[in-house]
Amino acid sequence: MEFKEEFNHLAAFRTMRALCERYSSRVSGSAQELEAMRYIIQQFRKKVGYYPVVDQYPVKFYKGQYASIQILPGGEIIEGKPMWMTLNSPSNGVVAEIKQLLLEGEGTNYIENITGKIVVIRTSEDYLSPDIFIQIKNIYKQNPSGVVILSNYHPEVIRSDVFFRNYSIFSEIPTTIISEAQFPLEDLEGKKGKLVIFGEIDVGNMFNVSVIIPGSKKEYILIYAHHDTVENTQGARNNAAGVAILLELAKILSRYNLNYSYRFISLGGKEIGLEGMKKLLEDYDPSKVILGINIDGVDSTPGKILSIVTGDEQLFELIESTEHSIPIPTETIRNSPIDGDNMVLADKNIPSLRVMFKGEQERNINHTELDTIDDYDPESLKKMGEYLMKIISVLEQMEKRVFSKKVPEDFKKSAEKYFNNLLLYQE
Repeated sequence: MEFKEEFNHLAAFRTMRALCERYSSRVSGSAQELEAMRYIIQQFRKKVGYYPVVDQYPVKFYKGQYASIQILPGGEIIEGKPMWMTLNSPSNGVVAEIKQLLLEGEGTNYIENITGKIVVIRTSEDYLSPDIFIQIKNIYKQNPSGVVILSNYHPEVIRSDVFFRNYSIFSEIPTTIISEAQFPLEDLEGKKGKLVIFGEIDVGNMFNVSVIIPGSKKEYILIYAHHDTVENTQGARNNAAGVAILLELAKILSRYNLNYSYRFISLGGKEIGLEGMKKLLEDYDPSKVILGINIDGVDSTPGKILSIVTGDEQLFELIESTEHSIPIPTETIRNSPIDGDNMVLADKNIPSLRVMFKGEQERNINHTELDTIDDYDPESLKKMGEYLMKIISVLEQMEKRVFSKKVPEDFKKSAEKYFNNLLLYQE
């Protein structure tokens, strides 16, 4: 099948703009996710012509309000972000001796007594990497009075991350994250600090919104993008762009007699442990699903499309064959799933494809206030949309499925390891 119309990237950009500017910070369970869900329903109805299926699930979420650390006596007040679903400090803050620790992963030992102290943590690598995080967990078990995590992710802004369960060890101790570049590391020995944290745990509903476009075969292809974000970000690249592309693809496919059936899903819960995709596969029979296509991480041009195939060699060759038929720089790799909703599919032995647009410059702006639509080039949406139309066209030309409905064992083990690691952050 060849699609006759062009991908409408300007319509996609209007959708992206609405998600970023009207419904910014779409944290799962929040009022902003609820409003974004209503908008996505409206767009599905407008573009596809009928009402989508809406599934909702109760979740708790954290609204961080204020966090700061002050070196006493009389030091500058340095503002950060509350972390996890952290306990509030007393209204006048926590005052205690400061202890600075450098974590270098496996083999780091702590002889010092840190009970009752404010612990300032520097790390040699990302603090969410398992080796480092095991050490952070051990620090919490020693019951400090507060924790300050220094981030070197970006020199100007602080990354927001998953907020862990409010009944875990991490919620019992006031915690903030602060940019390492803003923190005075010298001459802290013997000094006291004042840590102030305010936030609240709230409850709401997480949403999945989906439409089914039926084909002659009962086998399904899932096409999905997550609409939720962490706090304090528009989530333009992560992942309003993906949702905008998803909606335009659904509109195009709804106009054709199709070989395969397609389920288009705007997922919630990605940023709280891939909960949206987990719930989808729990509530709907996945036995007829032959492939998942995940649109996640569409950066702005110039750059190239990266396709990560989690499946057998035949699936890889099928996806790779599209590289030469489109005038867009593209790279296809056969690899284990990375930290996206395709992890859940791999765990269920369902092959998948994750597509992303990688800009020429590496910029650490994911999960930060810099991930906005302000400097976003709509041409990125056009390139990704046209590429996905070509992928779907190739899939539709299969009279019989040429790839197996299974995930190679090494890829499955990668997914299993990922979910085992998630337990580190929730115990």
